[in-house]
Amino acid sequence: MKHAYVSLAVFLIAVGASAQKPGSITANELNVLQEVKAIQGTVVDMGQRGGGPANDECAAAISVTVGTVCEPINGSLDGATQSVAPATCSGFTASAANDVWYSFVATAASTTVQVTGGGDNTTGVDPVLEVYAGSCADLASLGCVDATLRGAAETLLVTTTPGATYYYRVYYWPYTAAQTVFDFTTCVFAIPAPWNDDCATPMPLVPGATCVQVGFSTTGATESLPSIDCGGFTSPNALDVWFSFVATATDHTVGVFGPNEADAMVEIFSGDCGSLVSLGCEDSTFPMTAGEATTENLVQSGLTVGTTYYVRVYDWGHFSDDHFFEICVTEGSGTNVGINELSWAAAWSVFPNPADGSINLSYAGANSMADIEVLDVTGRLVHADRIGLASGAVVPMDVTNLGAGTYVIRFAANGERTEKRFVVK
Repeated sequence: MKHAYVSLAVFLIAVGASAQKPGSITANELNVLQEVKAIQGTVVDMGQRGGGPANDECAAAISVTVGTVCEPINGSLDGATQSVAPATCSGFTASAANDVWYSFVATAASTTVQVTGGGDNTTGVDPVLEVYAGSCADLASLGCVDATLRGAAETLLVTTTPGATYYYRVYYWPYTAAQTVFDFTTCVFAIPAPWNDDCATPMPLVPGATCVQVGFSTTGATESLPSIDCGGFTSPNALDVWFSFVATATDHTVGVFGPNEADAMVEIFSGDCGSLVSLGCEDSTFPMTAGEATTENLVQSGLTVGTTYYVRVYDWGHFSDDHFFEICVTEGSGTNVGINELSWAAAWSVFPNPADGSINLSYAGANSMADIEVLDVTGRLVHADRIGLASGAVVPMDVTNLGAGTYVIRFAANGERTEKRFVVK
Protein backbone atom coordinates (compact mmCIF):
# COMPACT_ATOMS: atom_id res chain seq x y z
CA MET A 1 0.00 0.00 0.00
CA LYS A 2 2.87 2.38 0.71
CA HIS A 3 4.07 2.06 -2.86
CA ALA A 4 0.63 3.01 -4.11
CA TYR A 5 0.71 6.25 -2.18
CA VAL A 6 4.22 7.05 -3.39
CA SER A 7 2.99 6.63 -6.96
CA LEU A 8 0.02 8.83 -6.16
CA ALA A 9 2.21 11.64 -4.85
CA VAL A 10 4.42 11.51 -7.93
CA PHE A 11 1.35 11.54 -10.17
CA LEU A 12 -0.22 14.53 -8.48
CA ILE A 13 3.01 16.51 -8.72
CA ALA A 14 3.29 15.64 -12.40
CA VAL A 15 -0.29 16.63 -13.15
CA GLY A 16 0.04 19.88 -11.22
CA ALA A 17 3.13 20.84 -13.20
CA SER A 18 1.71 20.07 -16.63
CA ALA A 19 -0.36 22.27 -18.89
CA GLN A 20 -2.97 20.29 -20.75
CA LYS A 21 -6.55 20.44 -21.87
CA PRO A 22 -8.98 20.12 -18.93
CA GLY A 23 -10.03 16.52 -18.57
CA SER A 24 -7.19 15.08 -20.66
CA ILE A 25 -4.34 12.93 -19.38
CA THR A 26 -1.18 11.66 -21.02
CA ALA A 27 -0.35 8.01 -21.61
CA ASN A 28 2.19 8.04 -18.77
CA GLU A 29 -0.33 9.57 -16.36
CA LEU A 30 -2.89 6.96 -17.41
CA ASN A 31 -0.42 4.18 -16.64
CA VAL A 32 0.23 5.62 -13.16
CA LEU A 33 -3.49 5.95 -12.46
CA GLN A 34 -4.12 2.38 -13.58
CA GLU A 35 -1.33 1.12 -11.32
CA VAL A 36 -2.55 3.01 -8.25
CA LYS A 37 -6.20 2.07 -8.72
CA ALA A 38 -5.27 -1.57 -9.31
CA ILE A 39 -3.14 -1.68 -6.13
CA GLN A 40 -5.78 -0.02 -3.97
CA GLY A 41 -8.53 -2.08 -5.56
CA THR A 42 -12.26 -1.51 -5.83
CA VAL A 43 -15.36 -2.90 -4.23
CA VAL A 44 -18.98 -2.80 -5.30
CA ASP A 45 -20.57 -0.25 -2.97
CA MET A 46 -24.29 0.29 -3.44
CA GLY A 47 -24.25 3.29 -1.12
CA GLN A 48 -26.66 2.02 1.52
CA ARG A 49 -25.52 4.07 4.52
CA GLY A 50 -28.75 5.60 5.72
CA GLY A 51 -30.65 8.67 4.58
CA GLY A 52 -29.41 9.79 1.18
CA PRO A 53 -28.64 13.36 0.06
CA ALA A 54 -31.48 15.56 -1.19
CA ASN A 55 -30.00 15.60 -4.71
CA ASP A 56 -29.62 11.83 -4.98
CA GLU A 57 -31.67 11.81 -8.22
CA CYS A 58 -31.56 13.96 -11.34
CA ALA A 59 -35.09 15.26 -10.74
CA ALA A 60 -33.89 16.82 -7.48
CA ALA A 61 -30.70 18.32 -8.92
CA ILE A 62 -29.32 21.31 -7.05
CA SER A 63 -29.10 24.41 -9.25
CA VAL A 64 -25.62 25.97 -9.43
CA THR A 65 -25.15 29.56 -10.56
CA VAL A 66 -22.62 29.98 -13.34
CA GLY A 67 -19.91 32.44 -12.32
CA THR A 68 -16.98 34.04 -14.10
CA VAL A 69 -14.58 32.29 -11.70
CA CYS A 70 -14.86 29.12 -9.65
CA GLU A 71 -17.02 29.85 -6.59
CA PRO A 72 -17.18 26.45 -4.87
CA ILE A 73 -20.18 25.13 -2.99
CA ASN A 74 -20.12 22.15 -0.64
CA GLY A 75 -21.54 18.74 -1.50
CA SER A 76 -21.61 15.23 -0.07
CA LEU A 77 -21.88 11.72 -1.46
CA ASP A 78 -22.72 10.19 1.92
CA GLY A 79 -25.71 7.89 1.42
CA ALA A 80 -25.85 8.43 -2.36
CA THR A 81 -27.25 5.63 -4.51
CA GLN A 82 -26.70 4.80 -8.16
CA SER A 83 -29.03 6.52 -10.65
CA VAL A 84 -27.19 5.75 -13.89
CA ALA A 85 -24.61 3.06 -14.55
CA PRO A 86 -20.96 4.15 -14.28
CA ALA A 87 -19.46 5.58 -17.44
CA THR A 88 -16.03 4.95 -18.90
CA CYS A 89 -14.17 8.17 -18.10
CA SER A 90 -10.51 8.88 -18.91
CA GLY A 91 -10.04 5.16 -19.57
CA PHE A 92 -11.61 3.99 -16.27
CA THR A 93 -14.97 2.48 -15.36
CA ALA A 94 -15.87 2.43 -11.67
CA SER A 95 -17.59 -0.61 -10.17
CA ALA A 96 -20.46 1.59 -8.94
CA ALA A 97 -21.76 5.11 -9.47
CA ASN A 98 -23.32 6.32 -6.22
CA ASP A 99 -24.14 9.74 -7.61
CA VAL A 100 -25.57 13.13 -6.72
CA TRP A 101 -26.92 15.64 -9.22
CA TYR A 102 -26.58 19.32 -10.11
CA SER A 103 -27.91 21.58 -12.86
CA PHE A 104 -26.93 24.93 -14.33
CA VAL A 105 -28.20 27.38 -16.94
CA ALA A 106 -25.44 28.19 -19.40
CA THR A 107 -24.38 31.79 -19.91
CA ALA A 108 -21.76 31.27 -22.62
CA ALA A 109 -20.81 29.05 -25.55
CA SER A 110 -18.46 27.03 -23.37
CA THR A 111 -18.72 26.21 -19.69
CA THR A 112 -16.30 24.70 -17.18
CA VAL A 113 -17.54 22.32 -14.49
CA GLN A 114 -15.19 21.45 -11.63
CA VAL A 115 -15.38 19.03 -8.71
CA THR A 116 -12.73 18.70 -5.97
CA GLY A 117 -12.73 15.70 -3.67
CA GLY A 118 -12.59 16.30 0.06
CA GLY A 119 -10.13 14.57 2.35
CA ASP A 120 -6.63 13.38 1.53
CA ASN A 121 -5.11 10.74 -0.72
CA THR A 122 -5.90 7.88 1.67
CA THR A 123 -9.48 8.54 2.82
CA GLY A 124 -10.80 11.23 0.52
CA VAL A 125 -13.18 11.30 -2.41
CA ASP A 126 -11.83 10.27 -5.82
CA PRO A 127 -14.45 12.15 -7.85
CA VAL A 128 -15.88 11.21 -11.23
CA LEU A 129 -17.69 13.96 -13.15
CA GLU A 130 -20.15 13.61 -16.05
CA VAL A 131 -22.09 16.43 -17.77
CA TYR A 132 -25.36 16.02 -19.69
CA ALA A 133 -27.59 17.95 -22.05
CA GLY A 134 -31.33 17.31 -22.35
CA SER A 135 -33.77 16.53 -19.58
CA CYS A 136 -33.68 14.05 -16.71
CA ALA A 137 -35.93 11.79 -18.77
CA ASP A 138 -33.67 12.00 -21.83
CA LEU A 139 -30.07 12.68 -20.82
CA ALA A 140 -27.33 12.97 -23.45
CA SER A 141 -23.78 12.79 -22.11
CA LEU A 142 -21.49 15.63 -23.19
CA GLY A 143 -18.43 14.03 -21.62
CA CYS A 144 -16.96 12.78 -18.39
CA VAL A 145 -13.61 12.82 -16.62
CA ASP A 146 -11.77 10.72 -14.04
CA ALA A 147 -8.21 11.92 -14.53
CA THR A 148 -7.06 12.28 -10.91
CA LEU A 149 -7.18 10.39 -7.61
CA ARG A 150 -8.42 11.00 -4.06
CA GLY A 151 -8.72 14.56 -2.78
CA ALA A 152 -7.97 16.09 -6.18
CA ALA A 153 -9.94 18.14 -8.73
CA GLU A 154 -11.67 17.03 -11.90
CA THR A 155 -12.36 19.68 -14.54
CA LEU A 156 -14.47 19.39 -17.68
CA LEU A 157 -14.97 22.04 -20.39
CA VAL A 158 -18.14 21.51 -22.45
CA THR A 159 -19.78 23.33 -25.34
CA THR A 160 -23.03 24.93 -24.22
CA THR A 161 -25.87 27.09 -25.53
CA PRO A 162 -26.59 30.24 -23.49
CA GLY A 163 -29.96 29.95 -21.75
CA ALA A 164 -30.09 26.14 -21.96
CA THR A 165 -30.20 23.96 -18.84
CA TYR A 166 -27.57 21.26 -18.31
CA TYR A 167 -27.15 18.55 -15.68
CA TYR A 168 -24.11 16.92 -14.17
CA ARG A 169 -23.54 14.16 -11.71
CA VAL A 170 -20.74 13.47 -9.28
CA TYR A 171 -19.83 10.03 -7.99
CA TYR A 172 -16.72 8.44 -6.54
CA TRP A 173 -14.34 5.61 -7.35
CA PRO A 174 -14.96 3.01 -4.57
CA TYR A 175 -11.70 1.71 -3.11
CA THR A 176 -11.18 -1.42 -1.02
CA ALA A 177 -9.91 0.80 1.81
CA ALA A 178 -12.89 2.02 3.79
CA GLN A 179 -14.33 5.27 2.49
CA THR A 180 -14.54 7.62 5.48
CA VAL A 181 -14.78 11.03 3.78
CA PHE A 182 -17.61 11.78 1.33
CA ASP A 183 -17.42 15.57 1.11
CA PHE A 184 -16.48 17.52 -2.02
CA THR A 185 -16.82 20.99 -3.51
CA THR A 186 -18.10 21.92 -6.95
CA CYS A 187 -18.43 25.01 -9.11
CA VAL A 188 -19.50 26.02 -12.61
CA PHE A 189 -18.01 28.99 -14.41
CA ALA A 190 -17.73 30.55 -17.84
CA ILE A 191 -14.97 32.96 -18.72
CA PRO A 192 -16.41 35.97 -20.59
CA ALA A 193 -15.54 36.00 -24.27
CA PRO A 194 -13.04 38.66 -25.42
CA TRP A 195 -14.57 41.65 -27.18
CA ASN A 196 -12.99 40.62 -30.52
CA ASP A 197 -14.44 37.11 -30.31
CA ASP A 198 -16.29 37.54 -33.62
CA CYS A 199 -15.40 38.79 -37.08
CA ALA A 200 -18.01 41.54 -36.69
CA THR A 201 -16.03 43.12 -33.83
CA PRO A 202 -12.36 42.79 -34.86
CA MET A 203 -9.46 44.50 -33.12
CA PRO A 204 -8.09 47.02 -35.66
CA LEU A 205 -4.38 46.83 -36.41
CA VAL A 206 -2.26 49.49 -38.12
CA PRO A 207 0.45 48.19 -40.49
CA GLY A 208 3.89 49.69 -40.11
CA ALA A 209 7.44 49.43 -41.38
CA THR A 210 8.42 47.68 -38.13
CA CYS A 211 6.56 45.41 -35.77
CA VAL A 212 4.64 47.23 -33.04
CA GLN A 213 3.11 44.40 -31.08
CA VAL A 214 -0.35 44.53 -29.54
CA GLY A 215 -1.25 42.16 -26.72
CA PHE A 216 -4.41 40.07 -26.70
CA SER A 217 -5.78 36.83 -25.26
CA THR A 218 -7.88 33.91 -26.51
CA THR A 219 -9.08 33.09 -22.98
CA GLY A 220 -12.86 32.68 -23.14
CA ALA A 221 -12.94 32.75 -26.95
CA THR A 222 -15.53 30.73 -28.85
CA GLU A 223 -15.28 29.03 -32.23
CA SER A 224 -16.44 31.22 -35.13
CA LEU A 225 -15.26 28.92 -37.91
CA PRO A 226 -14.07 25.31 -37.78
CA SER A 227 -10.36 24.65 -37.47
CA ILE A 228 -8.52 24.13 -40.75
CA ASP A 229 -5.62 22.03 -41.99
CA CYS A 230 -2.69 24.42 -41.93
CA GLY A 231 0.83 23.20 -42.64
CA GLY A 232 -0.31 19.62 -42.13
CA PHE A 233 -1.80 20.30 -38.68
CA THR A 234 -5.47 20.49 -37.70
CA SER A 235 -6.37 21.73 -34.24
CA PRO A 236 -9.10 19.84 -32.34
CA ASN A 237 -10.84 23.21 -31.86
CA ALA A 238 -10.65 26.79 -33.09
CA LEU A 239 -11.44 29.10 -30.18
CA ASP A 240 -10.60 32.20 -32.22
CA VAL A 241 -10.34 35.96 -31.93
CA TRP A 242 -10.42 38.45 -34.82
CA PHE A 243 -8.42 41.40 -36.17
CA SER A 244 -8.61 43.69 -39.19
CA PHE A 245 -6.22 45.96 -41.06
CA VAL A 246 -6.31 48.18 -44.12
CA ALA A 247 -3.56 47.25 -46.59
CA THR A 248 -0.93 49.93 -47.16
CA ALA A 249 1.15 47.78 -49.53
CA THR A 250 0.65 44.79 -51.80
CA ASP A 251 2.65 42.56 -49.44
CA HIS A 252 2.09 42.34 -45.70
CA THR A 253 3.30 40.08 -42.90
CA VAL A 254 1.17 39.21 -39.89
CA GLY A 255 3.35 38.20 -36.94
CA VAL A 256 1.98 36.49 -33.83
CA PHE A 257 4.16 35.78 -30.80
CA GLY A 258 3.00 33.22 -28.24
CA PRO A 259 4.97 33.01 -24.99
CA ASN A 260 4.68 30.30 -22.34
CA GLU A 261 3.65 27.39 -24.58
CA ALA A 262 0.79 29.21 -26.34
CA ASP A 263 0.75 27.86 -29.91
CA ALA A 264 -0.83 30.24 -32.41
CA MET A 265 -2.54 29.42 -35.71
CA VAL A 266 -3.01 32.48 -37.95
CA GLU A 267 -5.36 32.82 -40.93
CA ILE A 268 -6.01 35.83 -43.22
CA PHE A 269 -9.22 36.55 -45.17
CA SER A 270 -10.51 38.89 -47.85
CA GLY A 271 -14.16 39.85 -48.34
CA ASP A 272 -16.45 40.73 -45.45
CA CYS A 273 -17.66 38.87 -42.39
CA GLY A 274 -20.64 37.49 -44.30
CA SER A 275 -18.56 36.12 -47.20
CA LEU A 276 -14.99 35.51 -46.05
CA VAL A 277 -12.43 34.06 -48.44
CA SER A 278 -9.36 32.45 -46.86
CA LEU A 279 -6.15 33.68 -48.47
CA GLY A 280 -3.61 31.79 -46.39
CA CYS A 281 -2.61 30.52 -42.99
CA GLU A 282 0.49 29.83 -40.92
CA ASP A 283 1.12 27.18 -38.27
CA SER A 284 4.76 26.23 -38.68
CA THR A 285 6.05 26.41 -35.10
CA PHE A 286 5.01 24.89 -31.80
CA PRO A 287 6.51 24.77 -28.29
CA MET A 288 8.96 21.89 -27.87
CA THR A 289 9.61 22.42 -24.15
CA ALA A 290 7.72 23.86 -21.20
CA GLY A 291 7.62 27.65 -21.29
CA GLU A 292 8.99 27.87 -24.83
CA ALA A 293 7.85 30.81 -26.97
CA THR A 294 6.69 30.47 -30.59
CA THR A 295 6.35 32.98 -33.43
CA GLU A 296 4.21 32.65 -36.56
CA ASN A 297 4.95 34.92 -39.54
CA LEU A 298 2.21 34.84 -42.19
CA VAL A 299 3.43 36.55 -45.40
CA GLN A 300 0.60 37.48 -47.78
CA SER A 301 1.16 38.87 -51.27
CA GLY A 302 -1.21 40.28 -53.88
CA LEU A 303 -3.16 42.51 -51.52
CA THR A 304 -4.99 45.63 -52.70
CA VAL A 305 -3.95 48.91 -51.10
CA GLY A 306 -6.87 50.50 -49.25
CA THR A 307 -8.77 47.21 -48.84
CA THR A 308 -9.71 45.83 -45.43
CA TYR A 309 -8.53 42.30 -44.58
CA TYR A 310 -9.43 40.11 -41.63
CA VAL A 311 -7.21 37.90 -39.49
CA ARG A 312 -8.16 35.25 -36.98
CA VAL A 313 -5.90 33.64 -34.41
CA TYR A 314 -6.53 30.63 -32.22
CA ASP A 315 -4.43 28.72 -29.73
CA TRP A 316 -3.83 25.24 -31.21
CA GLY A 317 -5.80 22.78 -29.09
CA HIS A 318 -6.19 25.43 -26.37
CA PHE A 319 -4.03 23.13 -24.23
CA SER A 320 -1.79 25.67 -22.52
CA ASP A 321 -2.79 27.55 -19.38
CA ASP A 322 -1.58 30.86 -20.77
CA HIS A 323 -3.53 32.04 -23.85
CA PHE A 324 -1.80 35.42 -24.12
CA PHE A 325 -0.32 36.50 -27.48
CA GLU A 326 1.06 39.56 -29.21
CA ILE A 327 0.33 40.49 -32.83
CA CYS A 328 1.53 43.02 -35.41
CA VAL A 329 1.21 43.71 -39.14
CA THR A 330 4.20 44.96 -41.14
CA GLU A 331 4.71 46.04 -44.73
CA GLY A 332 6.73 43.69 -46.90
CA SER A 333 8.09 40.20 -46.30
CA GLY A 334 8.31 40.42 -42.53
CA THR A 335 12.01 40.82 -41.87
CA ASN A 336 11.12 43.10 -38.97
CA VAL A 337 8.49 40.79 -37.45
CA GLY A 338 9.25 39.01 -34.21
CA ILE A 339 10.58 39.74 -30.77
CA ASN A 340 13.68 41.77 -31.44
CA GLU A 341 16.68 41.55 -29.16
CA LEU A 342 16.82 44.70 -27.11
CA SER A 343 19.34 47.24 -28.27
CA TRP A 344 18.45 49.04 -25.04
CA ALA A 345 19.44 46.18 -22.70
CA ALA A 346 20.52 48.85 -20.23
CA ALA A 347 16.80 49.48 -19.63
CA TRP A 348 16.88 46.40 -17.34
CA SER A 349 19.03 45.69 -14.33
CA VAL A 350 19.06 42.94 -11.71
CA PHE A 351 20.31 43.50 -8.16
CA PRO A 352 21.68 42.32 -5.81
CA ASN A 353 23.75 39.92 -7.84
CA PRO A 354 24.66 37.41 -6.38
CA ALA A 355 21.26 37.11 -4.72
CA ASP A 356 20.33 35.62 -1.39
CA GLY A 357 16.56 35.17 -1.03
CA SER A 358 15.31 37.85 -3.42
CA ILE A 359 16.31 40.00 -6.37
CA ASN A 360 15.06 43.34 -7.66
CA LEU A 361 14.23 44.03 -11.29
CA SER A 362 14.77 47.65 -12.27
CA TYR A 363 13.13 48.88 -15.49
CA ALA A 364 13.81 52.16 -17.28
CA GLY A 365 11.94 51.61 -20.57
CA ALA A 366 8.53 52.82 -21.71
CA ASN A 367 5.39 51.73 -19.87
CA SER A 368 4.53 48.20 -20.98
CA MET A 369 3.36 44.73 -20.14
CA ALA A 370 6.42 42.52 -19.66
CA ASP A 371 7.00 38.76 -19.85
CA ILE A 372 9.63 37.59 -17.39
CA GLU A 373 11.13 34.10 -17.50
CA VAL A 374 13.88 32.51 -15.40
CA LEU A 375 15.81 29.50 -16.75
CA ASP A 376 18.40 27.31 -15.08
CA VAL A 377 21.72 26.29 -16.67
CA THR A 378 20.02 23.38 -18.51
CA GLY A 379 17.52 25.75 -20.16
CA ARG A 380 14.63 24.53 -17.99
CA LEU A 381 12.02 27.17 -17.20
CA VAL A 382 11.83 27.57 -13.42
CA HIS A 383 9.74 30.75 -13.16
CA ALA A 384 7.44 32.76 -15.45
CA ASP A 385 5.38 35.85 -14.86
CA ARG A 386 3.61 38.61 -16.76
CA ILE A 387 3.38 42.02 -15.12
CA GLY A 388 2.62 45.61 -15.98
CA LEU A 389 5.59 47.94 -15.69
CA ALA A 390 5.93 51.69 -15.53
CA SER A 391 9.15 53.42 -16.42
CA GLY A 392 11.37 53.58 -13.35
CA ALA A 393 9.68 50.64 -11.65
CA VAL A 394 11.60 48.36 -9.26
CA VAL A 395 9.95 44.95 -8.86
CA PRO A 396 11.06 42.47 -6.17
CA MET A 397 11.18 38.75 -7.02
CA ASP A 398 11.40 35.94 -4.47
CA VAL A 399 14.08 33.39 -5.44
CA THR A 400 14.14 31.37 -2.23
CA ASN A 401 12.76 28.39 -4.14
CA LEU A 402 15.80 28.35 -6.47
CA GLY A 403 18.85 26.32 -5.58
CA ALA A 404 22.33 27.83 -5.53
CA GLY A 405 23.69 28.38 -9.03
CA THR A 406 23.62 30.53 -12.15
CA TYR A 407 20.36 31.47 -13.87
CA VAL A 408 19.27 33.38 -16.99
CA ILE A 409 16.42 35.85 -16.70
CA ARG A 410 14.62 36.90 -19.90
CA PHE A 411 12.71 40.14 -20.31
CA ALA A 412 10.26 40.77 -23.18
CA ALA A 413 8.47 44.11 -23.51
CA ASN A 414 7.49 46.58 -26.23
CA GLY A 415 8.27 44.05 -28.95
CA GLU A 416 11.86 43.49 -27.81
CA ARG A 417 13.69 40.96 -25.67
CA THR A 418 16.92 40.69 -23.72
CA GLU A 419 18.58 38.32 -21.27
CA LYS A 420 20.73 38.73 -18.19
CA ARG A 421 22.47 36.30 -15.86
CA PHE A 422 22.32 36.28 -12.10
CA VAL A 423 23.65 34.04 -9.36
CA VAL A 424 21.81 32.62 -6.35
CA LYS A 425 24.12 32.02 -3.38
